[in-house]
Amino acid sequence: MSQNRVHQPISSTFTGIDILKFILAVLVVNVHVHGIDDLLKKMVGINLHPLNSIPVSTFFLISSFFLFRKIHVATRPLGVFLHFVKRVVVLYVVWIVVWTPYYILHRTYYFNTGLAGVGQLVNDFLFTDVFANSWFFGALIVGMALVYFLSRIMSDKVWWMIPTALFVYCRLSSILPDDYHALLSWYMNHTGASPTLSFPYATFWMMLGYHFAKPGWEKRLRSIHSPWRWAAMAVAVMGCWVADAYTVVSHPLAAVLIFVAFLNWNPGIGKNRSLWLRHSSIILYSSRGSSEKILLVFLGVHAGMLSYAITLFVSILIAYVLISLSQKRGFRWLRYAY
Repeated sequence: MSQNRVHQPISSTFTGIDILKFILAVLVVNVHVHGIDDLLKKMVGINLHPLNSIPVSTFFLISSFFLFRKIHVATRPLGVFLHFVKRVVVLYVVWIVVWTPYYILHRTYYFNTGLAGVGQLVNDFLFTDVFANSWFFGALIVGMALVYFLSRIMSDKVWWMIPTALFVYCRLSSILPDDYHALLSWYMNHTGASPTLSFPYATFWMMLGYHFAKPGWEKRLRSIHSPWRWAAMAVAVMGCWVADAYTVVSHPLAAVLIFVAFLNWNPGIGKNRSLWLRHSSIILYSSRGSSEKILLVFLGVHAGMLSYAITLFVSILIAYVLISLSQKRGFRWLRYAY
């Protein structure tokens, strides 16, 4: 038996989370194409902007929960962590290759093979974008590494304050006096990335996933089956929308209650459908940004409901084709795309 094999004392069925991941991926498309936003704003004057950061934040929380759920009970936790990093890097590289024909004219390191070009590629890979919105993968790698190693060298009662302080700093930076912007400016000048679209912001959500994945915490969370959890989730999301100025509190509360509500939901859609939703959510996120840009370049379709509908349709079609082909002999390598 492999030494990396772990024992999971709690059922590993998470159909609700697979459904949630697909919903979040669909919402990420809207965040950048503004289809639902524009429609609601025109029809009833509702602005969804305060909710736009919840989908990606919840993705970070979910990814961390499932990684550390394994690590907490593994005999060789470093091996589990390195396997995760390898999987994310392979996934990231596959989509970089896919979108290279489009981005080759926009990234100087495609033509600069010297140290400067390599350095810029590493910077974009880990701290900002190589292709549209790929910062998620870099933040996932760096953030998970921080959470893993901080939890190994410091007490759980102490290290959580580091990502929390970074999160609060990033969220409140817009209202802080200029004297407190030195750290933000330093990070942006040296990486070209906004801290809110990189690991300084994302690590907080991975810290939450780390703690929720502890066997005791998971047991408590998975015992919450009351239908009132859906009402609590709805109220928290509404509160996040209304209390935009207080998102440093309302935003985490909404993301956590969304996670808990879907964690304990098992609608019985079957393993195959659940896996399809899980895999397609990754493809939707990875293909969305570049699909949108191709629509803009070749069809002249700008942000709006039409762009949203077309981008979503194209991304789901890509997911369907990739997943279907990957199950056939000779095309199993396509599984690296999800």
